[in-house]
Amino acid sequence: MIRLTIDGIDDLEKSLRAVGKKAAREAALVAVQHAAQPVVEAARNLATEDTGALRGSIGLRVKPYRRGDKAIAVIGPQSKFRGPDGRQPARYAHLVEFGHAKKGGGTVAAKPFMRPAIAQASGEAMRTLGDTFGVALKIKAEQLAEVRKSKSKKRSK
Repeated sequence: MIRLTIDGIDDLEKSLRAVGKKAAREAALVAVQHAAQPVVEAARNLATEDTGALRGSIGLRVKPYRRGDKAIAVIGPQSKFRGPDGRQPARYAHLVEFGHAKKGGGTVAAKPFMRPAIAQASGEAMRTLGDTFGVALKIKAEQLAEVRKSKSKKRSK
């Protein structure tokens, strides 16, 4: 279980209300994108090097949820990636991660790369998330203040 303690939650709530849902969502997407990079790098470093296809296929996609103010990072082998031999690592990455039985009998040992990557990089990812979200939120608030200032000047003319 991952536990997260946030200091200054009251200030964060005020900032989120001030910038609005759309700007907060945009700031969250930027923050999640940056925060997931350490996990992506760790997964690439831990992936097996047989052909290099698995390592090369590991990527990141950030998705906003339509309902609520959530953003998630999807990290793993990209489905359209093809290795030099034409194989798609997305089709066999789970077998590498968890191991599997051979067709003729016996087993192939697991060579985990995603779970250790998350364990290894989660601390850095959480720090990056907090730092980046704060900066992105501040930028969005400043942009919003400029827009409001510009609109009030136009109205007063």
